[in-house]
Amino acid sequence: MNKREGRLSIGEKLCFTGIFFGNNVASQLLLYFAMFFFTDVAHINPAVAGLIFLLNKIWDAVNDPMAGVLIDKTQSSKGKARPWLLYTAIPTMIFLVLTFSTPNFSDTGRVIWCAVSYVGISMCMTLTVISSYTLMARVSHDDDERMTISVFGNVGGALAGVATSAACMPLVNLLGKGNMAAGFRYMSIVFAVIVGALLILCTSRLKELPATEEDRVKAHETKVGDLLRSAIRNDQFILFAGLLLFSGTAMGMYSGSLMYYLKYNLGRPELSSYATPILMACMFIGMLLVKPISKKVEPKKLFIIAELMGATAMLVRFITRDAYIPVLFAMFALMGLSAAFLNVLIQPMIMDTMKYGELKTGVKTEGLLMSGASFMNKMGAGIGGGLLGAFLAGNGYVANAASQTPEALHAIFLAQIIFFMVAQALIAVIMLGGYKLNRKKMAEINQQLNEKAPTATSGEAI
Repeated sequence: MNKREGRLSIGEKLCFTGIFFGNNVASQLLLYFAMFFFTDVAHINPAVAGLIFLLNKIWDAVNDPMAGVLIDKTQSSKGKARPWLLYTAIPTMIFLVLTFSTPNFSDTGRVIWCAVSYVGISMCMTLTVISSYTLMARVSHDDDERMTISVFGNVGGALAGVATSAACMPLVNLLGKGNMAAGFRYMSIVFAVIVGALLILCTSRLKELPATEEDRVKAHETKVGDLLRSAIRNDQFILFAGLLLFSGTAMGMYSGSLMYYLKYNLGRPELSSYATPILMACMFIGMLLVKPISKKVEPKKLFIIAELMGATAMLVRFITRDAYIPVLFAMFALMGLSAAFLNVLIQPMIMDTMKYGELKTGVKTEGLLMSGASFMNKMGAGIGGGLLGAFLAGNGYVANAASQTPEALHAIFLAQIIFFMVAQALIAVIMLGGYKLNRKKMAEINQQLNEKAPTATSGEAI
């Protein structure tokens, strides 16, 4: 790395690909398969499973900001974020396997096991994800370089999505040999080894930028209350965090309902091995297009366009009722492009809110804002999972039944399509009117911050 300019080599950028690949393998397993595993393999009541998801996200209200403050207050020769990625790799592996294991316990025992293991993996993922995003902000101060790093990272995330969704159920069937419980356990062991190895090896190659003397003093003197007050005064971050909560709720309902929808509404559960890989493959393509397009289109405008693309895909699915599989796959492709643009843009835009907040309050809150964004997105996913569980339980869903009631099928349809479509359209409207950190504004902020910046202390890190 060029320490003075914060420019990374291709190898260092590929390390972010590996880190995000590892993170997203674990995230995809939890997002797309945990609810299905709890209800149809561990045989937990859907309402109870949804409650586990929701209560875990309420705990995140404490856990996520705590993790952010912990990172912001860290002073180590390894940096602020790197140590936590290294320290949490092994616990992440262990809890991932425990989450997809089913001991021969009573009904109550299985509920407790699933709740504890799910909270455990979620806490590990909190530290790894927040540390990954904070590390992205701390290896370079250059906006263009950060966008490039975001592309490399999200390409890894997209590849993980393709690999996980394409390989998960085939691995379950292959390794379980007809025993779903054993198959999920062995599948999780395979993916856990991949996650841990990538987090450790890739993080070890990266270095954070050297710190200024002022940064070291502020990190030592800044109190937790100062960090929280600075975050609350950052109106642009508050707006963005609210959108992440809404978006996460929609995504939680969509992703959690996908397996149910394919199995019961369409009667084609085998499509799960094709549908999500198509979406993820198009995410990969979209991520390669984001940077050149963003040079000509304002990030804010591109963000709005991406939300409307996703809403359009859901509108087509609503009209066709997914009666034509080629059209369904085409809409998965469009959703993949939409998700690619959003995933790449979100992190640089959050980093812009960091700079805005630093100029406004004089306090750096990298870890706290990243944890706040992570919490809002996860809280939304928890709310979405809770709503999905309530929808299923309240409309007569019966796990592993040959068919479901019309009411249950309609509830799954609402969760899979309607809520997601409405949410994306509303986010586009709110973004249009409320977000003000365009290129011109950020140029002014960067100039003012540069005028205030002291000289870095060579070779030292916070």
